[in-house]
Amino acid sequence: LARRLLSEGTDPFTYFEKQKKQKILSSVNYNKYKFQYVKEETFKFMQDPSNINKPWSAHHVKRQDAIWENYIVPQGYHTMSITDITEDAVVDMLQYILKNRLVLESGKNDPEKYKGRGTMAKAKSLISQIFDHAKHIMRLKQSNGKPIDNPVNQLKGNPLLKGLYEHKQMKSIDIDQIGEYWHKIKKLTNLQDRVFMMT
Repeated sequence: LARRLLSEGTDPFTYFEKQKKQKILSSVNYNKYKFQYVKEETFKFMQDPSNINKPWSAHHVKRQDAIWENYIVPQGYHTMSITDITEDAVVDMLQYILKNRLVLESGKNDPEKYKGRGTMAKAKSLISQIFDHAKHIMRLKQSNGKPIDNPVNQLKGNPLLKGLYEHKQMKSIDIDQIGEYWHKIKKLTNLQDRVFMMT
């Protein structure tokens, strides 16, 4: 068969890899490879206190689900096999966020001040967690039998992510403003806020 493929101008390796992938896609296990299915399994796992020390809160789940529904699903990646999600696909997902920002309930909608990079960082983290779950918990394999790779790990050094996790340091208080600052702290009703602002 390999000789015949070569005579026809077809690379045997490419042909056989395609055949392996088709077998996976046609198998009864295909659904467990769908990006959407793996995402759902990840969410279930991360909310179960018997699995991890600090399970996801309802608020965190809602926020993560909103990122998925608003930015991943519209691109159609949720219907793909997780083995077909490449580094380029992840970059496309992240760039989509910057180009298609939604009106936020928080009111942080000034495009000059809020450029969507915070949302992009959360999306990157979510995608990475889904791949880690697929690899380490679900133990999904590539068509060659090897564990699936996490494409997010290949983004190190990508200019798109430069400065993504930089934090601005707050300006210190002038000595002549301490009295006013202390007065405002005492007016805070939440004890935790007061302690935080005093330390």
